[in-house]
Amino acid sequence: MARKIDSYRAHPPAKFELPGIPKKETFTGAFPSLIPAIQISSPTGIPEYERRMAEWRQRFPVMSDLEFIVMDYLTRKKGWKLGREFEYQTPIAGGRTIYGGFLVDFLVRPDLALQPQGERWHLQQPMDRARLRVEKMLLTSRGYEVIYLWESDLLNRTQYTMEAALRRQQVPSFKDVS
Repeated sequence: MARKIDSYRAHPPAKFELPGIPKKETFTGAFPSLIPAIQISSPTGIPEYERRMAEWRQRFPVMSDLEFIVMDYLTRKKGWKLGREFEYQTPIAGGRTIYGGFLVDFLVRPDLALQPQGERWHLQQPMDRARLRVEKMLLTSRGYEVIYLWESDLLNRTQYTMEAALRRQQVPSFKDVS
């Protein structure tokens, strides 16, 4: 008995292409009164905040916006040096390479773990909330004090949140993972 040929493989779909973008001359010739001659000025430079973020992202390409806020506060506002007063992305129990290990986003010497967290990614599913509880218990059992820095707190009241965290106080919030 002959094998049935898969119709998809025998006749693959045609390649889809987007229509071309008409050139400006096409419009100016057809509709001269509808296209004003507007001169768009070039940007005057990158704001200071974005420049600092770009510098840190060159060094740490996967750094999140929340991690940048904490890094910027510790280095610029507090004057701390990375590697001296605090560490970034410190592996504990093997980091992400060993089952059961994890990373501490900011380890302030000697034993304070600052964990910036986004509500959407860390509170949406019950499994995510359970993972945070397990992480907190494991870090606490190893002698670290864990402070979660929630996205809404960091974006709306950065200085208050960071100062409370450095005093080892969890910012009161409905998102407490204890």
